[in-house]
Amino acid sequence: MKKALLIGSGILILVFWWHALLELLLHAVLIVLEILELLVDTVLEHVGLTLYEAQMVTAWLGFGVFTLLMIVGLKKANTAVQRLKTQTPLWWEEEKARLEAMRSSLRWPAALVVLVALLVLALIV
Repeated sequence: MKKALLIGSGILILVFWWHALLELLLHAVLIVLEILELLVDTVLEHVGLTLYEAQMVTAWLGFGVFTLLMIVGLKKANTAVQRLKTQTPLWWEEEKARLEAMRSSLRWPAALVVLVALLVLALIV
């Protein structure tokens, strides 16, 4: 029960406050990146580079890290998409069979009530 309550409250928080949570997450990421940039600049200046050289090395280092992260992320995304492509047809057939069994068990008035309720829900949300 506690797990369901936590999941439900988490979903409600995401539904109603997704914009605020996204803003907080982006601010946290930017602060971490700024701190890392400052640390790298400081270390490079202590090594003996000038301020301009340290900033240039930091910028190129950041670009390289960003490029590597993008390549790794795209490879993982491609793997996930390929996995979904193989699993989706089987899931879709199972869902169609389940929905057909559910629909055939309902009489037409009950199906009409469900359809109207779904339409009203779609208009409200």
